Amino acid sequence: MRIQICFLLFFVINLFAHDQELNAIDDRIKKQTVSRVGNWCVVPWNEKYCSAEILNLQGEEALVRVFDSSLPVMEWPVVIVRKTDIKQMMVQKHESLESLIKGLKGNSILRTPQIEEALYKIDRAFFAPRYPYFDTAIDIGREMCISSPHIHVFCLELLKERFKTATTILDVGTGTGFLAAMFAFLAPQAEVIGIEYYEELTELAANNCQVLEAEIIKRLHWVTGNGENGYYPQAPYDVIHVGFMCKNIPQKLLDQLKLGGTMIVPVGSQVSSYDSRLLGGKMLLIDKGLDGSIHIFPVFSCSFVPSQVKGSGEE
Repeated sequence: MRIQICFLLFFVINLFAHDQELNAIDDRIKKQTVSRVGNWCVVPWNEKYCSAEILNLQGEEALVRVFDSSLPVMEWPVVIVRKTDIKQMMVQKHESLESLIKGLKGNSILRTPQIEEALYKIDRAFFAPRYPYFDTAIDIGREMCISSPHIHVFCLELLKERFKTATTILDVGTGTGFLAAMFAFLAPQAEVIGIEYYEELTELAANNCQVLEAEIIKRLHWVTGNGENGYYPQAPYDVIHVGFMCKNIPQKLLDQLKLGGTMIVPVGSQVSSYDSRLLGGKMLLIDKGLDGSIHIFPVFSCSFVPSQVKGSGEE
């Protein structure tokens, strides 16, 4: 009888926790889909709908920046649209991978066939503990989360040209290991290092990837440490991806970026308007020229878990 009561209590507690998580997700989605400056939306563009960011609202019109990843970031168009033409960014609670992919393509976020193939091969269900196809961030423990699928896919689209020749890739704040695995699939000649602040998350990433093909597993390497310091033994890197919000661009990561390489890093310090556990800022695309020059391009507004390092991005 005591065992049965304990089991029932465990079941009730877990059910309550899941209900709380779903309520938190619903609240986050509701706040994300409000039409206000800094929020994402979907607007008509080139005879279809495309994701965009609201830059200004005035009267019956809105100034938006269209996320056209078929163009270089610096050429993304800024246009005026009627408010009535704006569609909410539907952050949907998809129940299947096929539905998620259809939604990402419908908002012109997923554009590249190789990335679509990678999404099928590296199934998010291997990496998200619950609700793997919801297009929102999902908690993974240690007050960390796996980023929304649309954020992951945008990062992959921004880096797609680099995958053709990259031989070393660093995934900073690797979390569940999902994006590191995607990198390894899309850049079959590259060694991929995933670095995580917490040992238990490093182990989680390694364990999650055990279901993948052996050829991918052998090129994935896991390190526990301060991600803002990078990982010098494998530097320099063709690609560096940072999966948490930094207060400033980490100089040590810039130093470890290869000449001609690209880094993606969220930078900001404002509390997110839709989840107080997150920080809001800008996703930055950083190219290092062959002469060592640094070129920084703001991509879009975003929210991420904060860096676990005190004095993030500072020497």
